Amino acid sequence: MAQSMTLSTIFTAIDRITGPARTIFGKVDKGASKANRGISAAGKGMAGFARFARVAVAAVATGAIAKGLQAFAEKGDEIDETSRMLGIGAEALQELRFAAEKEGMSVEGLTTGFKQLNRNVGDLKAGQGGLLSQLKATNPALARQLRGVKSTEEAFNLMVDAIGAETNTAKRAALAQAAFGKSGQELIKIAAGGTAGLAKLREEARATGSIMSGDLARAGSDFNDAMQRAKATLSGLAQGPLTRLLELITPLIQRFTDWTTANKGLINAGIDTFFNKIVQIFETVGPVAGKALGELSAILPPLLDLIDPILQIFVALSPLIITAAQAISAVLVPALQLLKPILEAIGAVLLHPPHPRPG
Repeated sequence: MAQSMTLSTIFTAIDRITGPARTIFGKVDKGASKANRGISAAGKGMAGFARFARVAVAAVATGAIAKGLQAFAEKGDEIDETSRMLGIGAEALQELRFAAEKEGMSVEGLTTGFKQLNRNVGDLKAGQGGLLSQLKATNPALARQLRGVKSTEEAFNLMVDAIGAETNTAKRAALAQAAFGKSGQELIKIAAGGTAGLAKLREEARATGSIMSGDLARAGSDFNDAMQRAKATLSGLAQGPLTRLLELITPLIQRFTDWTTANKGLINAGIDTFFNKIVQIFETVGPVAGKALGELSAILPPLLDLIDPILQIFVALSPLIITAAQAISAVLVPALQLLKPILEAIGAVLLHPPHPRPG
């Protein structure tokens, strides 16, 4: 009987443990499932973010490429148009711009000087102008050479050599101004070494790899022209629908204007009513809100004084609390995991006890 009581007591105790144990491990399993679902959701979120990032990067890259292409085409267009306007090659223009900037001359000054040179050489060939008068008195041979030039660049090189060879400062300045106008004084900077010195600067420009070929500059110009034609075509296509839209909207706007004009009194009355209601609300709520805020302001300081020491204690103890919780968790969770199969086995035996063999 004593042995039977002992076994009964043990099984009763185990049976009492089995229920809570199952509850505990059920919660552990649910927590693990939630964690797994959270991790899975986070993974899906990261995958979605990765897809979004790829799309965003592709969009940015495409926009950057389009912007870079447009800028490159505009640069080529400007070089092509300026070179044709001045009558020099696109590559020569870029090389001379490089030389000018390196010697402290502005690109605008170089362009203005070329324009003035073209005008003055044209006058010289027509037997007139200040440049012809200057050269008749100082360098008739140069005047004859300029009459026979076939290009702006050829005339430019003749003037650069003449300016570089002139040792008298005043005569050099007068010659430069006669050929290049107000830009002549700046052009002396790149003409001082003659075409030989200028050739070195032009070679340096080519060595940088930044000189755009004439074909590429023309391609940029053609691209810009095509874009302008496309924009003009799209604008033309939009005119029909926009005209129809304007025809539809204009009567509506006119009706609204007419209604507003005819109902000014009603509109003003409605506005007055609205603001009167707002004033009434503030008159009703204002005193109550003010009183409540006054009472609250009287209560808060002593309440905060009471809570502050508690908060300070909690802040001081929070590292200790966190450390203790981490330590308990580190011990308790593995222990529960070890006990789980044991308690489940005991529970299975209790729920399904073995049948005694017949004697």
